Amino acid sequence: MSRTLRRFEVLPPLRFNDGSQVPDEFVADTLLELEERFGAVSCETATIRGQWRHEGQSYRDDLIRVFVDIADDPAHRAFFTEFQDRLKGRFGRLDHGWDGFSGGIHLNSSRLLQSSGSPGSGLLPLAVASGPRGVSEA
Repeated sequence: MSRTLRRFEVLPPLRFNDGSQVPDEFVADTLLELEERFGAVSCETATIRGQWRHEGQSYRDDLIRVFVDIADDPAHRAFFTEFQDRLKGRFGRLDHGWDGFSGGIHLNSSRLLQSSGSPGSGLLPLAVASGPRGVSEA
């Protein structure tokens, strides 16, 4: 029996726009919130570096990847759209006005196919969201 899952990724920053370090509790609260809501969360702590420009000012990002693989459900997509907005406030990020991209709060999603009945086994990517486009229907 197979069912479709969706991976939701959030890339929270390790530094605020002014360059100061984000408190560890901010990331911990994000992980805990997702674990409490969905029962599991994963985090890749390798630093993802980015650079972007807003109103003539150049910014650099140090990010980590936080993700959950959950049922492909419209309620989950709605949750992550709202969650992204809350994270902008938590991490004090500027909004570029680009769809799904807010200076370090990136939200991507992609469909996965679970090929067996056991959770987490045999995940095969069907489509991958390309770039920071918010919650995609990929």
